[in-house]
Amino acid sequence: MRHLFLFFVLLSFLRLDAQIVFSEIMYNDPGYGLDSLEFIELYNYSDQPIDLTNYQFTDGITFTFPSYTLESESYVVVCKFASTLKRVFDLSDDNLFAWSDTGSVSLNNDGEILQFSDAQGNVVDEIEYLPTADWHQNQVNGFGYSLQFCDYSLDNNNGSNWSASNQVGDFQYTGNDPFITGVLTTFDVYA
Repeated sequence: MRHLFLFFVLLSFLRLDAQIVFSEIMYNDPGYGLDSLEFIELYNYSDQPIDLTNYQFTDGITFTFPSYTLESESYVVVCKFASTLKRVFDLSDDNLFAWSDTGSVSLNNDGEILQFSDAQGNVVDEIEYLPTADWHQNQVNGFGYSLQFCDYSLDNNNGSNWSASNQVGDFQYTGNDPFITGVLTTFDVYA
């Protein structure tokens, strides 16, 4: 019995030491239905780098990480259009990946389950976001704010533990959307 208890204590410690969570989501940007700024951010809040090689999204979107290490207390963004996010948010290629070469997959504006698993298929984190008041729909559902999870001691599957982005200042996306040549779109984005 004592060995079983020690095993569970050790397992809990290892799990806490290597935590990656969904930390920010833009599921319905104000981009006229084209979802150009959709993204999912993952955050490593442990004190150790984590090798994400072959970690993958197993629900919501389809994406498997190539050879990549997520540093301690750092984030990585997986998005629909990397070039657009890079331009709007001034992100570097070091922590930005596109989930589709064609941009054909979008996050569901009606809500969905997002699941992230390790290379062995073990679920690392899973949430189900919904376009409801608990999930701040009046700000994030098409109004230019991302959902942000900032207290990693709380359950990130509870919408009241998220908030609309409180990023100081705003970013403005101005440019042609990838699918409509010649149409100029301008809107403020908070993420």
